[in-house]
Amino acid sequence: MFVHTFGAYFGLACTMFVTKKDRHERGEKNMEASYNSDVTAMIGTVFLWMFWPSFNGALATGNS
Repeated sequence: MFVHTFGAYFGLACTMFVTKKDRHERGEKNMEASYNSDVTAMIGTVFLWMFWPSFNGALATGNS
């Protein structure tokens, strides 16, 4: 539970630092994905697949 809470707050903090302030203050409705957000999402997904045992352990058989 602590890991998920930390991940949530860490992601929000990273988003605050990466997001451009002027776009948020203007209230743009059509905020598109940027290269930075796409790369951040990809890195997070790869880390989950590598380090979360239940993803990798689903195909294990027996005591593997």
